[in-house]
Amino acid sequence: MYSLMATKKLTTGQAKAWFVQVVHALKAVHNLDYIYRDLKPENILVGEDSTLKLADFGLARKLSDGKVTGVCGSYEYMAPEMLSMKTYDQSYDVYSLGILLFEILVGHTPFCGATRKNIVELVGQGIKFPGSMTSE
Repeated sequence: MYSLMATKKLTTGQAKAWFVQVVHALKAVHNLDYIYRDLKPENILVGEDSTLKLADFGLARKLSDGKVTGVCGSYEYMAPEMLSMKTYDQSYDVYSLGILLFEILVGHTPFCGATRKNIVELVGQGIKFPGSMTSE
């Protein structure tokens, strides 16, 4: 078993197959009324048969009233509402899922900055898709 991080950029076919597995894993977490809050390649393990497993639930939280607060995780994957100190729900994980998909298709996150401050500024500006990305 190895981390998805070791893979870097995937083909579109690999990305689709693995993306579906991550969606199902997050759905299982959400069905238990948890928010994962730390989706990134380093926390996705790939088995010898190419099945994926989520790892490191240290930042996961039970949703008692449907919303949580607090800043945690990796800045490159944080949704704007977390960075602006607003409450958020499981849709936060969906945002991180989109960042993950971008990374596995392009080879890096859309928010590459030298400092946390740079990354936060880039997140506020929104995602810019490279011209090399196809509609597929």
